[in-house]
Amino acid sequence: MPNRLHGKHQFFAGLQFPTNYTAGYSFRFHPHLAVQAQGGIATSSFIHLLTPIGLDPNLSRLMSKSFRGGRMVSLGLTGYTKSRWYAGVYGQHLRFSARSITLADGLSTYFMNDLTSIVFLNSPWLVFNLDSTFWITGIRIGHSWQPVHSRFSFEAELSMGKIVASQNTFSTNQLWLNQLATDGHFFSQMDKGMDQEIRRYGFLPAITVLFTYPAW
Repeated sequence: MPNRLHGKHQFFAGLQFPTNYTAGYSFRFHPHLAVQAQGGIATSSFIHLLTPIGLDPNLSRLMSKSFRGGRMVSLGLTGYTKSRWYAGVYGQHLRFSARSITLADGLSTYFMNDLTSIVFLNSPWLVFNLDSTFWITGIRIGHSWQPVHSRFSFEAELSMGKIVASQNTFSTNQLWLNQLATDGHFFSQMDKGMDQEIRRYGFLPAITVLFTYPAW
Protein backbone atom coordinates (compact mmCIF):
# COMPACT_ATOMS: atom_id res chain seq x y z
CA MET A 1 0.00 0.00 0.00
CA PRO A 2 1.00 3.69 -0.06
CA ASN A 3 4.46 4.93 0.89
CA ARG A 4 3.09 6.92 3.83
CA LEU A 5 4.60 8.88 6.68
CA HIS A 6 4.29 7.64 10.24
CA GLY A 7 0.74 8.08 11.56
CA LYS A 8 -0.79 9.02 8.23
CA HIS A 9 -4.32 7.92 7.32
CA GLN A 10 -5.06 7.30 3.67
CA PHE A 11 -7.91 6.23 1.41
CA PHE A 12 -7.41 4.31 -1.81
CA ALA A 13 -9.45 2.92 -4.69
CA GLY A 14 -8.64 0.97 -7.80
CA LEU A 15 -8.76 -2.24 -9.79
CA GLN A 16 -7.37 -5.64 -8.85
CA PHE A 17 -7.27 -7.50 -12.16
CA PRO A 18 -8.88 -9.94 -12.78
CA THR A 19 -10.87 -10.34 -9.55
CA ASN A 20 -12.38 -7.12 -8.19
CA TYR A 21 -12.90 -3.39 -7.97
CA THR A 22 -11.76 -2.21 -4.56
CA ALA A 23 -11.65 0.72 -2.16
CA GLY A 24 -10.30 0.96 1.36
CA TYR A 25 -8.46 2.65 4.18
CA SER A 26 -4.88 2.38 5.39
CA PHE A 27 -3.18 3.50 8.59
CA ARG A 28 0.58 3.69 8.95
CA PHE A 29 1.15 3.13 12.65
CA HIS A 30 4.93 2.80 12.36
CA PRO A 31 7.53 4.26 9.95
CA HIS A 32 7.83 0.83 8.32
CA LEU A 33 4.44 -0.78 8.95
CA ALA A 34 0.81 -0.14 7.98
CA VAL A 35 -2.51 -1.96 8.20
CA GLN A 36 -5.23 -1.90 5.55
CA ALA A 37 -8.93 -2.70 5.43
CA GLN A 38 -10.77 -2.78 2.13
CA GLY A 39 -13.89 -3.98 0.37
CA GLY A 40 -14.94 -4.42 -3.20
CA ILE A 41 -17.13 -5.84 -5.92
CA ALA A 42 -15.82 -9.17 -7.17
CA THR A 43 -16.08 -10.73 -10.63
CA SER A 44 -15.92 -14.41 -11.54
CA SER A 45 -13.32 -13.95 -14.30
CA PHE A 46 -10.63 -15.46 -12.06
CA ILE A 47 -12.13 -18.90 -12.81
CA HIS A 48 -10.48 -18.82 -16.24
CA LEU A 49 -7.08 -18.68 -14.50
CA LEU A 50 -7.72 -21.94 -12.65
CA THR A 51 -8.67 -24.16 -15.60
CA PRO A 52 -5.24 -24.14 -17.38
CA ILE A 53 -3.49 -25.25 -14.18
CA GLY A 54 -5.76 -28.24 -13.64
CA LEU A 55 -9.26 -27.28 -12.41
CA ASP A 56 -11.82 -29.75 -13.76
CA PRO A 57 -13.52 -28.24 -16.87
CA ASN A 58 -16.97 -29.31 -15.64
CA LEU A 59 -16.44 -27.49 -12.35
CA SER A 60 -15.08 -24.47 -14.19
CA ARG A 61 -18.21 -24.36 -16.37
CA LEU A 62 -20.44 -24.78 -13.32
CA MET A 63 -18.77 -21.87 -11.50
CA SER A 64 -18.84 -19.65 -14.59
CA LYS A 65 -22.56 -20.23 -15.05
CA SER A 66 -23.42 -19.96 -11.36
CA PHE A 67 -21.50 -16.91 -10.17
CA ARG A 68 -23.40 -13.72 -10.89
CA GLY A 69 -21.14 -11.42 -8.90
CA GLY A 70 -19.73 -11.12 -5.44
CA ARG A 71 -18.41 -9.09 -2.53
CA MET A 72 -14.92 -8.97 -1.13
CA VAL A 73 -13.50 -7.81 2.20
CA SER A 74 -9.81 -7.89 3.03
CA LEU A 75 -7.33 -7.11 5.79
CA GLY A 76 -3.62 -6.63 5.22
CA LEU A 77 -0.28 -5.77 6.79
CA THR A 78 2.40 -3.98 4.77
CA GLY A 79 6.09 -3.33 5.38
CA TYR A 80 8.01 -0.44 3.78
CA THR A 81 11.59 0.15 2.76
CA LYS A 82 13.23 3.59 2.71
CA SER A 83 12.37 3.78 -0.99
CA ARG A 84 8.88 3.63 -2.50
CA TRP A 85 8.90 -0.17 -2.67
CA TYR A 86 6.79 -2.16 -0.23
CA ALA A 87 5.63 -5.74 0.40
CA GLY A 88 2.89 -7.28 2.50
CA VAL A 89 0.51 -10.08 3.34
CA TYR A 90 -3.29 -10.14 3.21
CA GLY A 91 -6.37 -12.23 3.87
CA GLN A 92 -9.60 -12.04 1.86
CA HIS A 93 -13.17 -13.18 2.30
CA LEU A 94 -14.88 -13.56 -1.09
CA ARG A 95 -18.57 -14.42 -1.45
CA PHE A 96 -20.46 -15.00 -4.70
CA SER A 97 -24.22 -14.81 -5.11
CA ALA A 98 -26.11 -17.46 -7.05
CA ARG A 99 -27.50 -17.79 -10.52
CA SER A 100 -29.64 -20.82 -11.39
CA ILE A 101 -27.93 -23.74 -13.11
CA THR A 102 -29.41 -26.89 -14.64
CA LEU A 103 -29.51 -30.41 -13.27
CA ALA A 104 -27.05 -31.39 -16.01
CA ASP A 105 -24.51 -28.87 -14.73
CA GLY A 106 -24.87 -30.09 -11.16
CA LEU A 107 -24.56 -33.78 -12.04
CA SER A 108 -21.62 -33.08 -14.36
CA THR A 109 -19.74 -31.66 -11.39
CA TYR A 110 -20.74 -34.52 -9.09
CA PHE A 111 -19.69 -37.25 -11.54
CA MET A 112 -16.82 -35.21 -13.08
CA ASN A 113 -18.24 -35.99 -16.51
CA ASP A 114 -20.01 -33.76 -19.06
CA LEU A 115 -23.73 -34.61 -19.01
CA THR A 116 -25.02 -31.41 -20.64
CA SER A 117 -25.79 -33.22 -23.91
CA ILE A 118 -28.58 -35.23 -22.17
CA VAL A 119 -31.68 -33.24 -23.10
CA PHE A 120 -34.02 -34.04 -20.18
CA LEU A 121 -31.33 -33.08 -17.65
CA ASN A 122 -31.42 -29.53 -19.06
CA SER A 123 -35.12 -29.07 -18.29
CA PRO A 124 -35.98 -25.63 -16.82
CA TRP A 125 -38.43 -27.15 -14.31
CA LEU A 126 -35.53 -28.33 -12.14
CA VAL A 127 -32.65 -25.96 -11.43
CA PHE A 128 -29.81 -25.72 -8.93
CA ASN A 129 -28.54 -22.67 -7.11
CA LEU A 130 -24.97 -22.35 -5.87
CA ASP A 131 -23.63 -19.91 -3.28
CA SER A 132 -19.88 -20.01 -2.66
CA THR A 133 -17.58 -18.39 -0.13
CA PHE A 134 -13.79 -18.42 -0.47
CA TRP A 135 -11.10 -17.63 2.10
CA ILE A 136 -7.87 -16.45 0.50
CA THR A 137 -4.40 -15.59 1.82
CA GLY A 138 -1.64 -14.01 -0.21
CA ILE A 139 1.48 -11.91 -0.57
CA ARG A 140 2.09 -8.76 -2.60
CA ILE A 141 4.86 -6.43 -3.69
CA GLY A 142 4.33 -2.92 -5.00
CA HIS A 143 5.70 0.48 -5.86
CA SER A 144 4.19 3.96 -5.44
CA TRP A 145 4.57 7.13 -7.52
CA GLN A 146 3.65 10.64 -6.43
CA PRO A 147 3.49 13.52 -8.93
CA VAL A 148 5.38 16.67 -8.03
CA HIS A 149 3.36 19.16 -5.90
CA SER A 150 0.48 16.70 -5.52
CA ARG A 151 -1.09 15.01 -2.52
CA PHE A 152 -2.33 12.19 -4.73
CA SER A 153 -0.25 9.12 -5.52
CA PHE A 154 -0.52 6.04 -7.68
CA GLU A 155 0.49 2.48 -6.89
CA ALA A 156 1.03 -0.72 -8.84
CA GLU A 157 1.17 -4.15 -7.21
CA LEU A 158 1.82 -7.75 -8.14
CA SER A 159 0.26 -10.33 -5.85
CA MET A 160 -0.27 -14.05 -5.53
CA GLY A 161 -3.24 -15.37 -3.56
CA LYS A 162 -4.17 -18.90 -2.58
CA ILE A 163 -7.66 -20.18 -1.81
CA VAL A 164 -7.21 -22.00 1.49
CA ALA A 165 -10.86 -22.92 2.16
CA SER A 166 -14.30 -22.71 0.59
CA GLN A 167 -17.93 -23.29 1.54
CA ASN A 168 -20.37 -24.16 -1.23
CA THR A 169 -24.11 -24.28 -0.60
CA PHE A 170 -26.40 -26.01 -3.10
CA SER A 171 -30.18 -25.86 -3.32
CA THR A 172 -32.92 -26.56 -5.87
CA ASN A 173 -36.31 -25.10 -6.70
CA GLN A 174 -37.96 -28.38 -5.59
CA LEU A 175 -38.41 -28.83 -1.83
CA TRP A 176 -38.69 -32.62 -2.05
CA LEU A 177 -35.40 -32.84 -3.91
CA ASN A 178 -33.67 -30.54 -1.41
CA GLN A 179 -34.70 -32.92 1.38
CA LEU A 180 -33.68 -36.00 -0.62
CA ALA A 181 -30.29 -34.54 -1.53
CA THR A 182 -29.66 -33.46 2.07
CA ASP A 183 -30.62 -36.84 3.53
CA GLY A 184 -28.53 -38.64 0.92
CA HIS A 185 -25.52 -36.36 1.51
CA PHE A 186 -25.56 -35.47 -2.20
CA PHE A 187 -25.05 -31.74 -1.59
CA SER A 188 -22.38 -32.34 1.07
CA GLN A 189 -20.44 -34.57 -1.32
CA MET A 190 -20.63 -31.91 -4.01
CA ASP A 191 -19.38 -29.32 -1.53
CA LYS A 192 -16.51 -31.58 -0.45
CA GLY A 193 -15.46 -32.35 -4.01
CA MET A 194 -15.66 -28.72 -5.07
CA ASP A 195 -13.68 -27.58 -2.02
CA GLN A 196 -10.91 -30.10 -2.70
CA GLU A 197 -10.59 -29.05 -6.34
CA ILE A 198 -10.60 -25.33 -5.57
CA ARG A 199 -8.04 -25.60 -2.77
CA ARG A 200 -5.80 -27.73 -4.95
CA TYR A 201 -5.80 -25.40 -7.96
CA GLY A 202 -6.82 -22.12 -6.34
CA PHE A 203 -3.80 -19.94 -7.15
CA LEU A 204 -4.81 -16.35 -7.95
CA PRO A 205 -2.19 -14.04 -9.48
CA ALA A 206 -3.30 -10.42 -9.75
CA ILE A 207 -2.18 -6.99 -10.93
CA THR A 208 -3.49 -4.09 -8.86
CA VAL A 209 -3.55 -0.39 -9.76
CA LEU A 210 -4.56 2.06 -7.01
CA PHE A 211 -5.27 5.77 -6.70
CA THR A 212 -4.53 7.06 -3.17
CA TYR A 213 -5.27 10.21 -1.22
CA PRO A 214 -4.20 11.18 2.33
CA ALA A 215 -7.13 11.83 4.66
CA TRP A 216 -5.19 13.76 7.33
